[in-house]
Amino acid sequence: MAMRKQLVLTNSVVILLLSFFSLCYSQSQDKPGGFRAGFYQGTAFNSTANAHGKVVFELYDFDQKNGHVRAYFGASDGLQGEAWLSGKVTNAGELDLTGNLASYRMEVRGHLAANGSINADYALEGTNPQQGNFVVAFVNAIPSAMANDSDFRSSPISNLIGAWEVGGALPAQVNPITGMSTGVSFVDVHRLQFFPDGSFKHLWSHRHCDGPRCCSEQAMGENGSYTLDGDRLSLTVTDGMLINTDMCNPKMTGHTPVKHGTFTYQTSLREGNGSPQLCLQQAGQAATCYQKQ
Repeated sequence: MAMRKQLVLTNSVVILLLSFFSLCYSQSQDKPGGFRAGFYQGTAFNSTANAHGKVVFELYDFDQKNGHVRAYFGASDGLQGEAWLSGKVTNAGELDLTGNLASYRMEVRGHLAANGSINADYALEGTNPQQGNFVVAFVNAIPSAMANDSDFRSSPISNLIGAWEVGGALPAQVNPITGMSTGVSFVDVHRLQFFPDGSFKHLWSHRHCDGPRCCSEQAMGENGSYTLDGDRLSLTVTDGMLINTDMCNPKMTGHTPVKHGTFTYQTSLREGNGSPQLCLQQAGQAATCYQKQ
């Protein structure tokens, strides 16, 4: 009887262990390395510049088979810069990402803490190398279709996420005798960013100069949400501001709220100049093509 009780107890333990390992396996499939796809917020410290700031961090597009993942990093309030990163996570909870932040190559090495936050060190490689660290905590999930779905990686919306730019510049001529800038110069750049949480950001910067002392500048920021249905992209603007500075006509200087509403475009993705192009067209207007950054 004693042996029978021991055997029953052993079988119960085996069943319990199998259930436990099954649960762990299921969790590892849903959360590679224990990480959760979603939106994170926290703080950062640049040890090179001895500066503190805030950080937003988005993890998305987990590949459960090989641990590949994509991410967005954005710093503000004392630090500045944003980067779209890619890399992988390990089953031990280690995070390894790389990407570009402005003219720097950014490397992120982090791990998952016991409380679910992400602790990471970063390095910026360039002409003025910098390093630091950040800590972010999970805030909310992103749409499940963007978290870890193999179909998502080949979908149009997967290719849409990221930063796109279009624009150009005409530098002023320089008088070879006086070294002064003369004539007309301008800069005009649009930057569109689409985030995994369904939000977008549009930035426009314009500067026009008629000589060295007469310049007008416009800067606009728009925020809102987007949807992609086939080749129809809808941008719903809910917030933003247009800032105008005119040295030639000071009366034109001021701030104006942007127009709110939903604006729909026909879209097409194509290859151009070595990187993808996103072309947007409204009815009756010519298409504008942005280059993937």
